[in-house]
Amino acid sequence: VNPQPGFRLNIGAYLHKAALGMVYTDALSALYHATAVRESRVGEAWALVERYLTAFDQGALPLTRSALLESLHAAVPAFNAIPTRDGRFPRVGIVGEIYVKYNPFVNNDVAEWLMGHGCEVVLPPLMTFFSASLVNMSRAVQAHIQRPSLRALLAPVLGRYVEGFLGET
Repeated sequence: VNPQPGFRLNIGAYLHKAALGMVYTDALSALYHATAVRESRVGEAWALVERYLTAFDQGALPLTRSALLESLHAAVPAFNAIPTRDGRFPRVGIVGEIYVKYNPFVNNDVAEWLMGHGCEVVLPPLMTFFSASLVNMSRAVQAHIQRPSLRALLAPVLGRYVEGFLGET
């Protein structure tokens, strides 16, 4: 039942664009967290992230692999140009349930708190979570923990796609 006639979702195109978006935002997150704790003028790294995310969010940046890679190639020297201070900045990973890791409201702004205490925050890439779930699904069927389903049968194919996708970026 489709309550919105005329609306068609191309799931393959949607998943491809979602993967592109995750790779792009994962890279921006890594650049931000590596820079923010070291920046001399607080807020400069965040302003740079906002500039790149605004172009992405408003559609000014085409959602294609080449456009996103070109944007990231420009972002790296921009982050490297931010004046930083010397010092030792221990790397601290945030782990746990996915929603808690990535949502500052839920985790009580733990990333900001850690950076405020001189720690470089390391968040696992969101794409890793989704690609790991594909492997887990396949292994669960092989171990007879989960019943075979179309999703489980497609998981290895999608896993190879993700591996190739990440290998090309």
